[in-house]
Amino acid sequence: MRILLGSLYCFIFTFLAYKIEQDFVNREIFKVKEISFYGDFELVKEEFKKLGNTLYDKNIFNLSLESLEKKLQTDIRIEKIEISSNNIGKIDINIREKEAQYYANIKDKLYSVDSSGQIFAQMEEHKIKKLPIVFVQNEKELLKIVKILENVEDDELYDMISQVYYKNDLYMELFIDGGTLLKTNGEIPNFKYGVAKNLYLDISQNQKVDYIDLRFDGYIVKSAGVETSGKH
Repeated sequence: MRILLGSLYCFIFTFLAYKIEQDFVNREIFKVKEISFYGDFELVKEEFKKLGNTLYDKNIFNLSLESLEKKLQTDIRIEKIEISSNNIGKIDINIREKEAQYYANIKDKLYSVDSSGQIFAQMEEHKIKKLPIVFVQNEKELLKIVKILENVEDDELYDMISQVYYKNDLYMELFIDGGTLLKTNGEIPNFKYGVAKNLYLDISQNQKVDYIDLRFDGYIVKSAGVETSGKH
C-alpha cells in the first residue's frame, strides 16, 4: 500500500511539475514577436522575408536556432549566417552573402563566381563590380582559370585584368587594360606575372604592347608589330 501511495504521489508531483513547466514556457511572452535582419542579403531577401513569416509568433522554446542556422548555411549564396536570441521574443539574424570575385561567361550567360571558383548567382542579380570576366564552356574550365588568377599575386596587375579566355590546358589568354594580351597557362610561376606587369608598364609608355607571352623560358613581347624575347 505504501509503495502504491508513493508511486501515486510521485506521479502527481511529476505531472504538476510538467504542467507548471508547460504553462510557463507557453506563455505569450516567449512567442517570437520581432525578427531583425542584419548585413547584406540582397540575393536572399525574398527567401528571408518568407522565413521571418514562418518564425513569427512561434514559441522560442520550440525552435532549434542552431539547426536552422546550419540549414541556411548550406545556401550556396551565403558566406556566413548567425542566428541568436538575446532578448525574450526576439530573433536576430546576421547574414553575409558571398561576394563575386570573378564573372563567368558560359555559353553567353553571365554568372557570379566566388573565390573558390563556385558559381553562386547570375551576374544581374546583384550589384555589378569591375571584375575579370572569364570566358569558358563549362565549370571544369572555370576552375582552371581561377587557379591561374590565384597565381596573379600582384594586386596592380590583377586590377588591370578585364577578360580571360580558356583555349586549352596549355594556352589561356588574359587581357589587361588597353587591350594587351598575356599568353599563359597553369604552369606559369607567380613571379612571372610581376615581370609581365613591369614590362607592360615600361614599354607601354612609348608604344602599344600587343602581347606578352609567358609560356616559355623568359618571355616574348610583341609591340608596334615587332616581336622580341628576353630573360627575366
